[in-house]
Amino acid sequence: MGRLGGTRSGGAGPIQCVAAGLIVGYDSDDGATRPAARMSRAARAPQTRPAGPNMKLTFLGTGSAFTLANYQSNMLLEDSGKRLLIDCGGDARHAMAAAGYKAADVDALYVSHLHADHIGGIEWL
Repeated sequence: MGRLGGTRSGGAGPIQCVAAGLIVGYDSDDGATRPAARMSRAARAPQTRPAGPNMKLTFLGTGSAFTLANYQSNMLLEDSGKRLLIDCGGDARHAMAAAGYKAADVDALYVSHLHADHIGGIEWL
């Protein structure tokens, strides 16, 4: 449970983990995040709730790390008046502006992993 983005959850996808607020694991000596082996299956199961009628996921970027087209990996999850930016690639500010958002519109940030095309825009945010 230490580093930013270091989350694992017994088979649940990243969106389910974000929705559940689930962070389970530990940082190993080699820098990787490992699942918490001692936890029971019940403890590892994500405690999610059904998406509300107003939950919205906007793909702000779907390009690769090395392309100028389609921006890098950036998504905005909106629910109950809150906005969660999932990943923040180096071109996130341009992707958000193209979709009509600004940095002040983001309430929280989730980083899936520490590659530059997923964290390069954090300084702007």
